[in-house]
Amino acid sequence: MRRFLAFTALALAFGLAACDSTSSNSSWTGDAALVGTWKSISSDISSSDSYYDTTTITLGSGGKLSYVTYEREVTSSSSTLDTNSGTGTWSSSGTKLYVNSNGEKDSSSYTISGTKLTLIDLIYDDTEVFTRQ
Repeated sequence: MRRFLAFTALALAFGLAACDSTSSNSSWTGDAALVGTWKSISSDISSSDSYYDTTTITLGSGGKLSYVTYEREVTSSSSTLDTNSGTGTWSSSGTKLYVNSNGEKDSSSYTISGTKLTLIDLIYDDTEVFTRQ
């Protein structure tokens, strides 16, 4: 799941920072309902270790994206915080979200219900839920 979150965040970030989110790209195709800022918070806590992940992605109109991910891991002997951010491009077709970041392409199935965006990576069997900000 960490790889999925990191890649999703990375792919989402590698396009929006380079361009104004209000500009349009006439060749872009995507679901306007996806446009906006989404945040996900997840955790994995065991008896001795814990892992917290916060990801914020912005899907801009015209296919631009940006993201930032904060990952904190706490063990009995240490605590680490990693930050990843970037920009990229995105598009969608049907229920598929396509992202391109740093030369890497990925796709996930998605659903939107109210203020919840659910991304499903079928290859890695990961599901992540984001809330509209």
